[in-house]
Amino acid sequence: MKFHWGTGIFIFLGLFILTLGFVLYKSKQVDNSLVMDKYYEEDLAYQSKFEKMNNYINLPKKINFIQAMQEGRIDLVFPYDENKKHKGTVTLYRSSDKSKDRVMDIRLEKDSIMTVATRDLETGQWILKVDWAWGGVPMYTEHKFVNP
Repeated sequence: MKFHWGTGIFIFLGLFILTLGFVLYKSKQVDNSLVMDKYYEEDLAYQSKFEKMNNYINLPKKINFIQAMQEGRIDLVFPYDENKKHKGTVTLYRSSDKSKDRVMDIRLEKDSIMTVATRDLETGQWILKVDWAWGGVPMYTEHKFVNP
């Protein structure tokens, strides 16, 4: 049997249709939803977030992020002033899966330290978002880390 040009076109079209079907099948398995539930509202409120970030930049003492990955934790050392109180939230943000995000209130131990457990987090890149107020001044900062 000879290989004719018509047979080649038929084989090419058959493989092309099978490839398209496979790509369509795989694309239906991917979750392509937005990472945040209220994405557009957060985008509109970006100016206030920008002002919080500027307040943090102008702060003379910043938060010290101490990564102790072998012990499965990150210590946040907040600036200390006995006349000012810290109030706010710390968010462990996973950009690839919003169901893995965790939000916790700031609870300081002695020496203005907050310990965030990372032992039970999934391996990969995380963003630690600190949205807080100190002495009535709102502030915001982020710290990226990779959990081994």
